[in-house]
Parts: sequence; structure tokens; C-alpha cells
Amino acid sequence: MIAKIHGRDYLGIEGNTQEENLYVAKGLVERGLTALDISWNNLVRGSGPSYPDIHYEEDQTYFAKDAKYIGVRIDIPLIVTGGNRSPRVMEAALKENPNLEGFGMART
Repeated sequence: MIAKIHGRDYLGIEGNTQEENLYVAKGLVERGLTALDISWNNLVRGSGPSYPDIHYEEDQTYFAKDAKYIGVRIDIPLIVTGGNRSPRVMEAALKENPNLEGFGMART
């Protein structure tokens, strides 16, 4: 079973924090989750962070840090969806997060 969750909501005091989403992730693992996809979007509010210019490698794979926050605290394979373009950037993310095992490649 795979679930997709936010690393955080990026909505300030109205959104979920990393700690709150980690709590959700831990609960899902306890209930048999086998992998977790970390990404973000909020179509209800229609607001959030401005996405970086992914033409620059330093702005790509932008949810890897959120995935790492969760990945060092629970032992489950992770997928990161969002801004994945450069194989070099994705390989670096794999090295930084031992639980990161895949990348989502999609358009909204």
C-alpha cells in the first residue's frame, strides 16, 4: 500500500507542519503502509509556495528535504514527486536519504 502525503503544507499557521505529517506517516506505517510518496499541492486554497524555476538544478527535486525529514525518522521506502528533472540532482538526493527509492514524474 502506497500513500501520498505532504512533507508539510506550506500554508503557515493554517497548514500541517512537518511534525504533524510525520505523525500521520507513522500512523500509516503502523497500519501496513509499504511506501510513501512525498509531494505537495493545495488545490482547495489555490495558494502556497511559488515553485522554483526548475531550469536551474539547485531548484529541482524540491521536496527531497521534506522526504529526508520523514525518512530519517521512519523506515519505509520513499518516493519524491516534484521538480525532478536532472539525473545528477536526483542521484544526489538518493545519496542524502537512504530511504529514498524513487521519483514521481508527473504533471498536474
